[in-house]
Amino acid sequence: MDDIEKKKIFALSLDSENRHMASAILFEGNRLAITHCLPVQGAPSKWRDKMLADIESKAAAGFAIAVEDRSGKFSPHATSVCFDDVEDGRTLLQRSFDWWFSLKNSGNLILDTSVERYNMRAGGGRRPYRHQAR
Repeated sequence: MDDIEKKKIFALSLDSENRHMASAILFEGNRLAITHCLPVQGAPSKWRDKMLADIESKAAAGFAIAVEDRSGKFSPHATSVCFDDVEDGRTLLQRSFDWWFSLKNSGNLILDTSVERYNMRAGGGRRPYRHQAR
């Protein structure tokens, strides 16, 4: 498959203490392969300039970039995303879950083994802990 058929995606989530960056490839129209998801650790002063340069480089290389950052500092080359935004009575987070499970249930979500631990599962799969006397 040549690069014309693939859309490279970079996502950066900075709106919580649990910051992460991830890369993915959208191909064959509706298949999403998430290649990696890495934590962004440390004080912003330690990584901010490098991250801005990386985003600029990725934008120049044709990546679609989505950044969840209320400060707006990372958005000049990205689409700013806020999961709390409401459209048609539902938040972007709720709509994102719909897309995740739609892709997953149709077999169009591909996760690298290093990303599998971030896989979301529908509720009801876990049984409550019950202590059993011996």
